Amino acid sequence: MSDEVKELTARFVCCEKETIGSVTYRKFSQGSRTMRALKVCAALGGLTVFAVFIPGAHFVLVPLGVLATPIGTFLAYLRKEQIDGGKGECPVCGAPIPVGTMRYSRVLVESCPDCRRPLDIVLP
Repeated sequence: MSDEVKELTARFVCCEKETIGSVTYRKFSQGSRTMRALKVCAALGGLTVFAVFIPGAHFVLVPLGVLATPIGTFLAYLRKEQIDGGKGECPVCGAPIPVGTMRYSRVLVESCPDCRRPLDIVLP
């Protein structure tokens, strides 16, 4: 089964003004969640093994890596959905607002690159 990808309409709200934009929503399938968790496990495990060969620092880095590997793997597996990006415009100054990849939430917080005001991106 593949990931579910949707284009969602988003409201960009700032200072009681509002514009409409869009974001790309991705819901991960079971297989892709498992693959992402295995990649995180391999990366952190590899760094932990590499840390064995660093004199002095390996006394701290290896135990941290042993703890971080299962925790990072578990956290990577828990992510079921995310925002892959989007676009809109600032309700105050009209500047284009790029939305980066981030965790899914009903209300996202971004700031305008021109006027630096905080924006709430409200999703359905």
